Amino acid sequence: MQNTRQQLDRALLRLTALELDNYVTLGDVAGIFYLFEVLLSAADQLDSCLLELGSEGKTTAMQREEYLGGIDEAYNLMIRDYAVDSSAEEARAIRRRFHETANTELRSAESVGQILGYSDGRGEDASMEPLGLRTLSRVHVVNDEIAARIVDAYDNLQQLLHVAENDTSSLKSLGVENPGALANSLRRMWGKSE
Repeated sequence: MQNTRQQLDRALLRLTALELDNYVTLGDVAGIFYLFEVLLSAADQLDSCLLELGSEGKTTAMQREEYLGGIDEAYNLMIRDYAVDSSAEEARAIRRRFHETANTELRSAESVGQILGYSDGRGEDASMEPLGLRTLSRVHVVNDEIAARIVDAYDNLQQLLHVAENDTSSLKSLGVENPGALANSLRRMWGKSE
């Protein structure tokens, strides 16, 4: 589990860089969903073992919790960022479909695209544009409600980045109390100076 979690963390960090530079492909996204499912499948298997161990498995149970920390939120936000229907309800349904799909099939970008709701037969190299929910969740001045408003106002992360670069005042009307702080946070993530 530790190795898979480390791989997932590195992949998510790389994905953030690709998202900010607008270079995400369906193959990138599929690889990360595969890692989420491998980690969660290992956790399910470990749960069975922990039941058998009883009180002797406390240390292992603590390690399991450490490796799974923050996974649920990251997984749900990633699904919402890339699914055709980004509602929380649809994200739960997609997550169930991912969990029911064989891990080998999750390695197929086309299968992942279909589960996400794309019916155009996208291939591994198809360009993907995130809404930006996962990125916004890392900005301290944005709560979930404001993130939802921002995502509703802009079609994708690139549009939000454009606004953050050029017209932060429009973010104030969406409930962002300190649009400059949001813009600065996005610029730092993007590797641009103020």
